[in-house]
Parts: sequence; structure tokens; C-alpha cells
Amino acid sequence: MSENTDIKNVLTECHTCLKQYDLKSRVPRRMPCCSETVCEPCLTSCQTNGRLTCPLCNRETPEHKGVSNLLVDPFVSKLLSLNTTSPLACTFCSFNNPAVSKCCQCNALLCQSCISTHSLNKLPINHDVISIDLIKQQRALRSETLSRTLSLQSMNVLGELKEKGEEVMTRMKQLDDVLKNIGQSRKSAVGDINKCFDNLQKELQERRQFLLSQVELRADQHASTVKHAKASHQVLNEKIRKLSQNISRGRKYSHSAIISLLQETAKDVEFARKGVCFVPSNTQHLFSILQTAGLVRSITFTPVEKPWGVPDAVIYNEISLDPINIPQVSNGDVGFLSHSRAHSEQTCSLGDQVVVLKTTGKNRTLFCPQLEWDTSTANRSVTTSGPVITNTRPEPPLFNSGCRIQADRHVMTSKPLLMRNGQLAMFQVKVKYSPKMLIQDNKMLFEVCLTDSPIDSVWSQPSGLSVNLASCSHHQLCLRVVYDNQLLEDTPVAQNEVGVSRNLHLGFLLNSARNEIHVIDVEDVRVISTVTDVDFDNPLWLMMMLAWPSWANMAVALASGTRMDVSKDINRLLSSL
Repeated sequence: MSENTDIKNVLTECHTCLKQYDLKSRVPRRMPCCSETVCEPCLTSCQTNGRLTCPLCNRETPEHKGVSNLLVDPFVSKLLSLNTTSPLACTFCSFNNPAVSKCCQCNALLCQSCISTHSLNKLPINHDVISIDLIKQQRALRSETLSRTLSLQSMNVLGELKEKGEEVMTRMKQLDDVLKNIGQSRKSAVGDINKCFDNLQKELQERRQFLLSQVELRADQHASTVKHAKASHQVLNEKIRKLSQNISRGRKYSHSAIISLLQETAKDVEFARKGVCFVPSNTQHLFSILQTAGLVRSITFTPVEKPWGVPDAVIYNEISLDPINIPQVSNGDVGFLSHSRAHSEQTCSLGDQVVVLKTTGKNRTLFCPQLEWDTSTANRSVTTSGPVITNTRPEPPLFNSGCRIQADRHVMTSKPLLMRNGQLAMFQVKVKYSPKMLIQDNKMLFEVCLTDSPIDSVWSQPSGLSVNLASCSHHQLCLRVVYDNQLLEDTPVAQNEVGVSRNLHLGFLLNSARNEIHVIDVEDVRVISTVTDVDFDNPLWLMMMLAWPSWANMAVALASGTRMDVSKDINRLLSSL
């Protein structure tokens, strides 16, 4: 490459990207802020929100109307049109002397003689004149810097791509785990359903055989009785026939023999008709049970955002249950239940107890839903048995279906509380605990909560009602009532002592007519706290959390349905609410 070509290439390359100008795609545009020239693509990339910032001096171009409206540098355009083999001549004089310098302001090429003349001119006295050799050195240095920058950018891009690839691989592994869990839960669900219906089928077959055998046994007993009666009548009839024949033939019998035969009675039965049948209403009842058993409920555990103050290592799960199509329980015929049970018997509908609270002038119906803990939602470190839950590890341990990340010592009830408009419902929780160590400050021993959005948590339930027993100041244990993360009650109830066994008996009265929940101390017969503005539109799920076995021995029993008794004092308290 000739020296003239080299000089021309230096003077006709973009100051930003160091690529050669042309008059089609890389048009040289002159910046009004610093009189430097930048190619059109580089300027286009410097536009943001209608503003153009110079890539060389970082000043914003005022009254910017678009890159295409900027002046095309006439000097660069002239250089592009020149023959590269001809020398670059001085543009300041008419002698065509070879150019050795350039004026940065007026973009004039200067020969050695014109440099001093140009500097003495009054107009360009503040212009900067730079030699073409120095321009070459600056461009070379800039090219090296740009190359290094591009190299660093490439390295950064490679690093980002590597990091992105690792994130993708990690997520792929997580998705593989999700697929594995889905497969495992599918296998577990299929096995549980088959086992359930196999057992049901076995029970049905055994029940059918039992009913058939009972029919055969009772029918045989009835038939045998009738056959004996018939045989007795046949014997008596034969005696009467023979005696009649003999008398007709002239044979004589004593009067006493005839009277004895007339007075003789055959063995008989006390019924005119007798049989066995299967009552059709039993079939209807059986169908209703099968329909209830056919309600398929799937449980989904989805990670959610952790509440404030919870360590990053702690995983929270929101629990959703499908479908929500839960049959409401009819109150049926209402009976009376008092503390002495002196009135009529309690009435139940599908195991749910109905109590009438007698008040002055009117009666109020109290609905007591039948609740039990659901082992399918239980953590593997708790033991459930019907309405009772303990913090001992079950033997054998519960099978992990793989469909959830099991949080600490949680369990839910097998059905939610679905309140009707204006309904009054109640259940009770009996807690027995004995600390094995001094409980650290602000640590929970147990929590019972009512929520429409259950979440596996290691602390207070963030949504809905939470009633928990926790250590507090002055070496005491406090009973706390929290609703939607707002503390409503914090009452000391016991000393923080080791080895002392204590009991708590809590009642929960739900009033959908007033949108209230009353938390009641059943032993002391008092209202601990009242929660207002409760939303009863959604089903409320009852959850329980127990402390670690190393902290305390814990046992909690649900008193609901027919297991819940209403004392005289509680009856009076409920009637006043």
C-alpha cells in the first residue's frame, strides 16, 4: 500500500468504529458540537428517546432532527473522490505542495509552508493543527484500544453465555426433578387409588357375602319354623282323617279320646307372611357414599415468595387443592343438646353435629363440622390418627409421594370449612405440651390456623388467622392471635419451664352473618380475641404446626362433630356472642 493510500485511509475512517466511510451505507456526518466526523451507523446507535449524544465529546446535540439531517463532511467526501495514487496536496495554498498536517476545525490539509501562515491568520487563530504522522499514531493507538475493547467484550460475552448456559442446565435439571416428581406422584396416586378401590371392592364383596349369608340364614330359620308348623298340622290332620274314617265305618271310640283329639293343637307361627328383603334406601345411601368417595382431590404445592425476615434457606409452599366442588352438609332435623343431655338426642348429618343454643325468645343453630387430619398432607415427622396429631415420627414413616416439598411438622384437615351465609359453626382444639428445654425467645411450640391460602411455613401463617403458643419476654410462654400478619393478642399463659406438662383448650366460633371469628378459652370460659371482617366466601382450611420433638412433647386433638361437647358455661357464653 502506497503512503498516499495509507494517509487517505487514515483520514477517511470513522473516529468511533475505525471503519472506512462511503457515500452509501457509512456516510460521514459532521458533528456540530466538536466538528468531528462520525459514520451514520455509529450515530444511529447513539440515539435514545429522540436524543443524540456525541460518541466523542459526550455532549448532546441541540435541536436534533435526525442523523440523516446532519451535514455530510465535505472534506471527507472530497477525499473519497480523489485518486489514491495521486499525492494529497495542500488545500490552503495553490502550489499543490504535499500535505503534512491537518486543521481539526476547518478540515484543511496544510503543507509545511502553510502551517505558519495558517496559524498567523486571525480567523483560525484558535484552530488546532495536527500532523498527519500524529494522526496515524493516534489512529493506530485507537485501533489497538478498540481491538482490546472488542476482545474484552468478547470475553464478557463468552462469560455471560457460559453463565446463561449454566443457568439453563440448572433449570433443565430442576425440570427433570419436576418430571421425576410428577412420575413418582402419578405412580403413588395410581397405587393409592387402586389400593383404596381394591379394599373397597373387597369390603363390598365381603359385605355382599355377609348379606347373602344373612338372607339365607334368616330365610332358612323362617322356613324351618314354618315347615315344623306345617309338619305338626299334617300330623294332626292325619289323626283327624283316620278318626273320621273309623267312625264312618262304625267303629266306636270313647268320648274322652274324641274330646282329646278335638282339643289337640298343632305347632303354629304367629305371622301370616314372613320374609327378608334389602331395603332400597340402603342402595341409595350406598350410592351417596360412593359419590362422596369419587370426589378426586389433587394437592399442588407451589413455591411462593418468603415473608420478610425469613432466611433464604427456608422454602415456603402455597397449597392449592382441586377441585373446590365440595358438597355442603345439610343441617337436617335440628335437635337440642344441653350440658346435661336432658333434652332430645343430638342430630347429625354425615357426621356433622347440630346444636341449638337456647336464648331468650329465640334459638340459634350451631353447626359442628366433623374434622380429621389428612395424612396425605402431613409432614413425615408427625404422626396422625384421626383427630389426633403428635410430633413423634410415625412408624413406619409416611411414604413420600414426591409431589411436594414437605415443610416442618405440618398437617391439614381432610376437608375445609365451607360456611353458608348466616351460618354459625364451631370446633375445638385440645393441646397438651411438655417442654424438654427452655424455649428460645420468639420460638413457636404450636400453631393452629384458618386460611383460604394455605402455605407451608416455619413461622406464623402469613394469610388468615393464626393462633400460636410462643416464648416471649420474662421467661414466659405467650398465646398470640395474628390475622393477616397483624398481631391482635399477645397474652402470657405459662412459665417457660422444663418438664412441666400443661393443657390448652381452645374453641373457634365462626359467625358468617357478622364475618367474625371468636377465639375462646374453653377452660376459663372467655373470649381471647375476636377477628372481624373475615372473608367466608372461600373455603377455610385448618392447619396445624407442632414444635420439634427435641423441644417438647406435643399432642393435639380436634374436638368436632359428635366429639364436641357444649358445657353449660360455654353454652351461656356462645349464646351471648
